[in-house]
Amino acid sequence: MTDIAAGKVVEKLRTLAELGRPAEVVVQARQALTTWPDSAPIWSELGRALFNLNEFDEAILALERVGALWPNAAWSFRLRSRALRAVSRLTEAIAATETAIQLDPFDFDCHLEVSHIAALQGDRVLVWSAVERARVLAPNTPKVWTVMGVHAAAEQRHEASLGYHQQALALAPDDACWHCNVGDALVRLDRCMVVTAQAMLAWRRGDHSEATRLANRGTVGPHHRRVYPRDCCLNARFLQRVMV
Repeated sequence: MTDIAAGKVVEKLRTLAELGRPAEVVVQARQALTTWPDSAPIWSELGRALFNLNEFDEAILALERVGALWPNAAWSFRLRSRALRAVSRLTEAIAATETAIQLDPFDFDCHLEVSHIAALQGDRVLVWSAVERARVLAPNTPKVWTVMGVHAAAEQRHEASLGYHQQALALAPDDACWHCNVGDALVRLDRCMVVTAQAMLAWRRGDHSEATRLANRGTVGPHHRRVYPRDCCLNARFLQRVMV
């Protein structure tokens, strides 16, 4: 009976998480832990919710508890690494990621996490070796190509960054997020009219806030504003008409 009740609590917590209500997850998970202090699933939901609320120090503590109760849960070590990285505890983040990879060497996300830590440490060789391992493991996963685009942009290799983001978009053409990433890459290359078109595609795919942000960047881009000031104003008015 106790296990059934705890299971129902976990189910409710996951529903709240899917609805984007992490603050409620935290409150209810903490209440539930007074009754089931050794429930790994409840600690898991608490750790995820705290992470999503950017409460990284508390998320680390919750995820450490998950690791103690579920020592084979690679995802908990990976998420703990992300939280540790967020608070600049890189040595501990590396250790957590190494544990995650030992538990699940085929988890491409673990290798992407290594690349993010390496970027903070300035080790560009490790950045690309880690991301290449992720690409080999999951070549058809847009996230892998997106991370490659982020790392290339950090190196000011904007044409390469655009190519990586376009590959992510080719794998998931109906995802507004990837359209916006391509648009951001185009902004860095000062191709503002193309950005506007990219924003409209993102809008049609449902990501209105990102599309509007991208469109605003496109219509006030430095080259477009400098060379085509009148067209810039007309384009902005056009966007105001179509993006309603």
